[in-house]
Amino acid sequence: MTGSSCSASLKSVEDLAQCLQYLSVGLQDLSSRFNQFAEGTHLHDSDRVFVHDWRVPLETMENYTLGDQYTSKRFYISPGGYRMFLTMYPTGEATESSVLLQYVNIFAGIARGVNDNYLSWPFVLKYQLILLDQTEDDPVDVEYAVDPRRSCLQSGGNVGHAFTKPVTPFNGGLKCGTRILMKREEIFTRNYIKDNHLVFRLKVFLA
Repeated sequence: MTGSSCSASLKSVEDLAQCLQYLSVGLQDLSSRFNQFAEGTHLHDSDRVFVHDWRVPLETMENYTLGDQYTSKRFYISPGGYRMFLTMYPTGEATESSVLLQYVNIFAGIARGVNDNYLSWPFVLKYQLILLDQTEDDPVDVEYAVDPRRSCLQSGGNVGHAFTKPVTPFNGGLKCGTRILMKREEIFTRNYIKDNHLVFRLKVFLA
């Protein structure tokens, strides 16, 4: 049975049963697709905030080659919405001042997605980049806020290229974040490292 035949007039109980079976299969497929979207993320509809946690091995922070970039998988921030990614230079950017090598950096970018032709551009949703203090009692997270209308602007004051419609999978590596989230030596305090991992959180305000 197809969707069109299911929507047509029903002539028997058997037709109704087949129609219900068709709808049930469709709902299961939709549920499966949503679960794939939500895997590894947390979507809070009540306050319209999307949250994605990215676990970074401590080994990566210590042994990566200077200047090499470490990037997360791409993920959608809502059904039918934008696609994003997180990225960092675990041991620092080779082209930046040596002073910045003392700090942890973290960035977010807009990735090419299947919904791009139906979305508004440039991307203007505010977001936060957070290093989690992985303790249950009074955690002290380290946060950095990004407002695309104010952060990473072009020289003329327009919204930055990092937030324009992507033409490549990772938008040519364009990103916006901070090079000085916290001093590297401080990640060994409190519980910023747990089970040999740091956890960076992206929090996007959808409305």
